[in-house]
Amino acid sequence: TSSVVATTTSSTFANSYSNGNTNGHDNGSQFQSSTLTSEEDIPLPPNWERMYDKTSGKAFYVDHVNQITSWEHPSMKNKNNDTDSMIKKEAKEGMATGFGFIPKTALDRSSRSNNNNNNSSNGPNATRRNNNQTKWKYGSSNPPPTATSSFSSSSGIHTFPITPSITNSSSSHNDDMSTKYYTQNTSSSIQQLDFNVVKVPDRLRPACPSCDTIFSLSKRRHHCRVCEDVFCDACSSRRVMLPFDGEQYSKPVRVCDTCNIDVEAGNFYSMRRYLTPLQLFDGDEDDYDDYDYGGGGGGGSNANGGVTTTHVAAALSALSQDLEAVLLDSTSFSEKVTIPADILVPAISRYLQSDETSDRAIRALSTLLALGSVVSDHTFVTAVYTQPEAKSVFDDILKLLEWSGSSTKTLAVQEQAARTLFYLTDAKVIAELIEMGEARTHGWGHILVERCDVHRALRSVLDHTTQNASPSLQRWSAACICNLVAEDYRRACDAINDAMTMGSNELKYESFNMELVSAGGVMILSSLVSSHDSDTRSHAMTALSATIETTREMNIRLGVLKEAYGIQSIGENSACTDTAIIDAIVSAGACSPLTQLLLSADDTVATTGCSFAKSLLYPLLTNPLGSELPSYHRFLSVTPNSSPLSVGQEDGLGTYRNAAMQLASSDGILSALTHLVSDNNHGMGIRSMNLRRAGMDILAAITMTLSFWDSKIKAMGTSMESNADWGELKQQVDLALVSLEEEEICETLAAAFSSTSINSINTSRDSASSQLRESASLVICALAACSTDFASSLLSSNTVARLISAAADDGYATASTRGEWASRRLAMLEATAMIMVQGWKKIQTQLYGGQESNNSVPLELLLESLDAGIIPLISRLIDSRLDLNDQENVYGDIR
Repeated sequence: TSSVVATTTSSTFANSYSNGNTNGHDNGSQFQSSTLTSEEDIPLPPNWERMYDKTSGKAFYVDHVNQITSWEHPSMKNKNNDTDSMIKKEAKEGMATGFGFIPKTALDRSSRSNNNNNNSSNGPNATRRNNNQTKWKYGSSNPPPTATSSFSSSSGIHTFPITPSITNSSSSHNDDMSTKYYTQNTSSSIQQLDFNVVKVPDRLRPACPSCDTIFSLSKRRHHCRVCEDVFCDACSSRRVMLPFDGEQYSKPVRVCDTCNIDVEAGNFYSMRRYLTPLQLFDGDEDDYDDYDYGGGGGGGSNANGGVTTTHVAAALSALSQDLEAVLLDSTSFSEKVTIPADILVPAISRYLQSDETSDRAIRALSTLLALGSVVSDHTFVTAVYTQPEAKSVFDDILKLLEWSGSSTKTLAVQEQAARTLFYLTDAKVIAELIEMGEARTHGWGHILVERCDVHRALRSVLDHTTQNASPSLQRWSAACICNLVAEDYRRACDAINDAMTMGSNELKYESFNMELVSAGGVMILSSLVSSHDSDTRSHAMTALSATIETTREMNIRLGVLKEAYGIQSIGENSACTDTAIIDAIVSAGACSPLTQLLLSADDTVATTGCSFAKSLLYPLLTNPLGSELPSYHRFLSVTPNSSPLSVGQEDGLGTYRNAAMQLASSDGILSALTHLVSDNNHGMGIRSMNLRRAGMDILAAITMTLSFWDSKIKAMGTSMESNADWGELKQQVDLALVSLEEEEICETLAAAFSSTSINSINTSRDSASSQLRESASLVICALAACSTDFASSLLSSNTVARLISAAADDGYATASTRGEWASRRLAMLEATAMIMVQGWKKIQTQLYGGQESNNSVPLELLLESLDAGIIPLISRLIDSRLDLNDQENVYGDIR
């Protein structure tokens, strides 16, 4: 499901195949044989099944109903969490950044990487005890939700995938302060209050709240026996039987028209009971010292008559508990939540600014927004933006996020504030708000959404991602960053478009990306990629990918603006290159944890890892210089004193090649990618075509980098022996190539052109299968250029004939994912050429080197190529017309 349910549970990493790595659980525990034996005797809960990893033989558990995979037995309880005590003992060491302090533990991880509960009262005036007996917990079972990735160039709305939680749902999480503060009875927990329905004093209602009729001697006041508010006779004329205790309920009693709707639906405990104290409290408690709720049906009031802060706090707590109960069963939403959003949201949000009620108000608001997300009802979020005091409400939420201290209350409130901010900044909701506002008045939609200070919010949530005392706060903050980066990008693009339209030399909005790099924000997110919490890892990777992609898009737009008006100084505060971000990510060691994601049995988790890796390497695919054959490489003769760094930067792609080498050198990544794209995934079944294509794209970028450095190393010749940097680089390249050979990469590549599942798909479409073949061709070309052994393996598998046959298909003459400059058949032709050249080289070496060889091999290679139709294909290409005015396309045609 694309919507995120508050009780969403999620899968863990399973079925790792790299070096016996079966650590799929967040706490890093590994089952020993004695543990496994004892667990087999423990009965499994319903819907669960015990299965075994074919590589390691270890048991893992699958819940087929909720689609959960876990290494841990679902009936086992976690050991006591000693996180708090560890944090207290831990020395305050780490690195200070512009957004906060990165703890030493996070830096160490990076360094290692680089190396149904309703109201139980019997009457409207009976005591409602806020004991929070519901099983639903904050943070652990309500992870940040899933968002669909989409891009709309017309509206400028860019959203990025926020993956569902990948935490083991069978674990008992106690890492969120909201649970400790709001639900547990400890000295640091919130005070538990009893809620009684407030019988509204007559003096507080000079007019009927339903029809605005002024009360007088002839227009008398009447109390509704459900919500106890005051109405005129016409608006409370219904008489119904209520299942409440008390003599007065032995006969039909008066109810207002609004509550009657709830009563007829069987909802006798309407949420309107909480609304009256929330609306009527005026903030003055001087005269409210002796207020009487008025028990039973007769009611009563004190001499002063009023509502106190205590009444408001009790109402907010009870409302939160009822909303949480609806979260457990969202099918009851329409029956239970009957108060219009434009009434309920302002009634709650007005108490965010008070120290006495802000902790309960933010909890109620965040739960309400989460419920709206579950049922796809965005009216509650819309009500926050459209209420008259919207800007003040956002300011109050950010103030709660900025509370200082590390007490249980502070962290719990910050968790709820981050949770609230997450739902308020969802890209889909913002797009709907803009569309709704523009339908009314031009420009009003953008004014609505700009009530949230994105820069201030980003600084705050970035600071909270370093908060080890509350992993739940880290998770929500990391998820918020994804939304805020997308909103920052939308506003920056709007500012650039406005400047271009008006011919202005100033931007009305400067992107946050420059500050994100200069003040250490990227370093913080990179450290979270190595977090022990899988949710935080996933959100951090998504945020980093989004930052890289939006930076590239904005630089393109700024470039167009500068060229159009000749203003080089515009956007200087927004100018940030993607290379600066990637350099920071690589230096923080954020590439190594990718192995676990790529090996996950959950396609969604693996897709997150692929998206992150591809964002680092994408220019190697789209830039023509990134995929040049070794015979195209300029200046193959490398100066002996040149360093690999200077050589790699000659064409401006050095940063991306450095990232590619980091991925190639990271333990298990090449193996994981090979398994990911394989037709035979070790009994796990074939992965989705889109996921396999993404994995093949990454392999293409990595192998093209290996080919580039292999050609440079060969050009260095013997002078390389005296240069330590080149020697280390050669070792990295050789190890990567050996790893690919051990994974039988050639068989996997050959299968990409022989698989029946791929052949059955129309190649003329821009399909994932045709993109997969194109990327596979790039890998073939790169590997064949590195070694004649690879070329020989590909020759023996009849790959040349398949490449020629595919290239002859006019469906592959269309533009590729690399850009308009190249057709898909280009990669196949270059792969064919490289295999044939390397194949002939090896044959000639054998013939003239005195080695024994089969003289039929050259003839077989020639006949195979002729049978595949190589001559007609070459004739067509040579005779094709070149449009020299189209520089992009003619470059690809000439190649």
